[in-house]
Amino acid sequence: QEWFDLAQKLQDAGKEVVLSTLALIEAESELKTLRRYCEQEQFAVEANDMAAVQIRSQAQQSFIA
Repeated sequence: QEWFDLAQKLQDAGKEVVLSTLALIEAESELKTLRRYCEQEQFAVEANDMAAVQIRSQAQQSFIA
């Protein structure tokens, strides 16, 4: 939640916020974080892993590759 709060403050200040995902997901906790990033709709997502691409595509959300 801390990252989302910071991202919101930056966006409120007029900055473009892009959440960047890990390139290699190795742990369940990392996958959980990836899902949180990809399922939100407020900020752009840079998909550095095919799991991120899949999650965003299934939700019909755009992503940056």
